[in-house]
Amino acid sequence: MLCVHFPSIALVVSETNLEQERLKEHFDWFVMVLQSLEGIFHCRFEDLNRLECDVNLFVTPFAVNIENVPYEIQLELIDFQCNCMLKEKFRPAETLESYKYFPRGWFPLLFKIAARVYCFLEQHTCAKVFSP
Repeated sequence: MLCVHFPSIALVVSETNLEQERLKEHFDWFVMVLQSLEGIFHCRFEDLNRLECDVNLFVTPFAVNIENVPYEIQLELIDFQCNCMLKEKFRPAETLESYKYFPRGWFPLLFKIAARVYCFLEQHTCAKVFSP
């Protein structure tokens, strides 16, 4: 049943008449490859995990729970979330466009986070476009 999700393993099992020891070697190789992929995946998204709170704040600033953000920006976020004019202008589907309407001087810490997230996303988009 496990082989249903791993067609290459199913192929090894069905097309070979290997003794148990050789079959175990094949499975060990698949395990090693999967562990390697897991490590690569983890490294690739490590930056994103560190930025998870900032990304949530950038994309949905009006939905973020105040208690889930660093203490130093809580007051600024409260003022931000209570601003009716900004709430009307903000559209999650158009995050970057929405930030144009926000007075920069009013929320310097939130803009700093938004800039960091934007630069991170731009860097990874460029890397994706230009990588082989």
